[in-house]
Amino acid sequence: MKNHCTGTCREGATNKYFLVNESDWSAAQIHCREHYTDLASVRDQSQYDEIVSVVSGNTVWIGLFRDTWTWSDQSNSPGSTNSNCAELRTTDHQRWTAIPCDSRQPFLCHGGRCNFCHIN
Repeated sequence: MKNHCTGTCREGATNKYFLVNESDWSAAQIHCREHYTDLASVRDQSQYDEIVSVVSGNTVWIGLFRDTWTWSDQSNSPGSTNSNCAELRTTDHQRWTAIPCDSRQPFLCHGGRCNFCHIN
C-alpha cells in the first residue's frame, strides 16, 4: 500500500508524518515500515515542534524503545535508561514516558518530506 494521503506542506514543515489509529508498539513499527519509512524519531527541536503540532492533545507511540533507549532506526539516544517503549504525551506538559510495549495507542509514522495528514 502506498501513501494514499494527499495534502500540502504546512508552513515551515520539513517532514511528513502520518497519525495512525491504535496498535501496540511492535505492530505500529511494522505498519510504519511497510507503508511509510518508520515510527517517528525526534532528532532536534524543530522535529519535536512539528510532531507536537501534529499530535497535539494526543498520546502516541514514537520510535524510541527499550534496551538502551534506541531509536527504531537503530541510532542511539543520549541519556539512555532501561524501560519499555516510549510514548509522546501532549496532553500534560508534552513529555516522553516509558510504558509497556504491548499497550495500544495511536502512533506516528515518519513518511518522508513535507505534508501532514491524519489516517483513520
